[in-house]
Amino acid sequence: MTSEDESKENETLYVKRLNEKIKIDELKNALMALFSQFGEVVMIRARSSLKMRGQAFITFKDIENAKEAKNKLDNVVFLGSPMIISYAKSKCECALVEQGKITKEEKAQKDLNRKRKRDEYYKAMKESIEAKKANSIKEDIEMKEQINKIQEK
Repeated sequence: MTSEDESKENETLYVKRLNEKIKIDELKNALMALFSQFGEVVMIRARSSLKMRGQAFITFKDIENAKEAKNKLDNVVFLGSPMIISYAKSKCECALVEQGKITKEEKAQKDLNRKRKRDEYYKAMKESIEAKKANSIKEDIEMKEQINKIQEK
């Protein structure tokens, strides 16, 4: 392992090429059963959205357990598909709380800020869609008026 790889090591593993047909709850339970053999798993994040399907983040309490799990499970066939395991680009905040690097209050504030940002994004998208619908309706009315004028001639 190069020193560059070592600098990326952390408690959170990024797992991809998971079977996308498995329901999320079943996938999380299966991942917990598999990865907890290597140590205490703090959290498993897996979602069914198109962007996140077939991927998961596994956070261990201890980095040594994450290293062992990565070394032993990388490219292992799991639920019919060979997993690709790497270290997550950044540490999970729950691991930072466990290590005392941030407080639970700081984590809660970060979670709240992310939620607000996400809510603002969806609100802006909704407003944009509504504005496009209003413009489309206005254009339809104008077009109908032009057709009526042409037909009257």
